[in-house]
Amino acid sequence: MTSYNEPRRVAERYLEFNVPELKRAVAKAINRDEVDVLNMSKLSEGGFNRTFEIMMKDGLQIIARLPYPSTFPKRYAVASEVATMGLVRAYGLPVPRIYDYAITADNPVASEYIIMEKVHRREIGHSWYDLTVQEKKIVTLDVAKLEALLFAIPLPASGSVYYKKDLLPNDRNIEIPGRDGLCIGPDVAMKWWHDRRDLLSVDRGPCKCISLSSIFSVNCQNSQQRQ
Repeated sequence: MTSYNEPRRVAERYLEFNVPELKRAVAKAINRDEVDVLNMSKLSEGGFNRTFEIMMKDGLQIIARLPYPSTFPKRYAVASEVATMGLVRAYGLPVPRIYDYAITADNPVASEYIIMEKVHRREIGHSWYDLTVQEKKIVTLDVAKLEALLFAIPLPASGSVYYKKDLLPNDRNIEIPGRDGLCIGPDVAMKWWHDRRDLLSVDRGPCKCISLSSIFSVNCQNSQQRQ
């Protein structure tokens, strides 16, 4: 097996953090004492986060996710993920509950983190080929219903979802009507931030949605003025 740029890829994912403090943060997030933590183990490494499972003495399992140093934009990525999960959960989508989070590494853990509920279910990918055609149809319809719920969530602008308290003072934002504390802020898509693009002073949103009818109206007015 041939590997390419492996030392560089490993260095991008290398993260030093305070393990005892992470255990303490998890215990505090669920109103437990740190002595209630039985063990901590690494579950997986994704594209942007390293994931740990913390087991309590009573069997409760909690997930802690820490972004890699190479994750951009780290502050906004963590803040937006937490807020987005809070928003869709408010609309009835079955997403894990967030117990606590840190959007900067300025804390005893020495890393950004998300502490969240563990969902005890089997991944559909592990069962798909064992399902009957009728069972697959039911699953597919359920997924379509969830997607319909997502697309029906009214948003006032394009950008990413945040809790307003997590944005910087100079960050532009547009409040989401009826959702206290939630707003649309800068677009968190990696293409705006990676490869030193975070150093550029550019407008990353939010951007208010413009309807086709308003564009047509403006074009007509401009045409009449030219005449």
